[in-house]
Amino acid sequence: MLLRMLRADNLILTEYALAVLGIMHAGDTLVGSASVQGVSGGERRRVSVAEGLVAATRVLLLDEASTGMRCTCLARCGCACARQQ
Repeated sequence: MLLRMLRADNLILTEYALAVLGIMHAGDTLVGSASVQGVSGGERRRVSVAEGLVAATRVLLLDEASTGMRCTCLARCGCACARQQ
C-alpha cells in the first residue's frame, strides 16, 4: 500500500515538473545519445532540472544548465526550483 502511494506521488510530481518546465510533450521520448537524436538540447537541459526536482534533493547543483536555453524556459526552471523549497 505504501509503495503504491509513493509511486502515485512520484507520478504526480513527475507530471508537475514536466508541465512546469514545458516538456510534457516529451514525457515518453528517449532523451537520446550520440547515435539516437531524442529530444532537443534545450529540452535535454530541462529534463536534467526536472530530474533534480523529482528526486527531491536538498541541494540541486546544475552546471551550465541555462546555456542555450531561451529566457522563458530559464524563468520556468527558476520558478520551479523556487517552488520546491
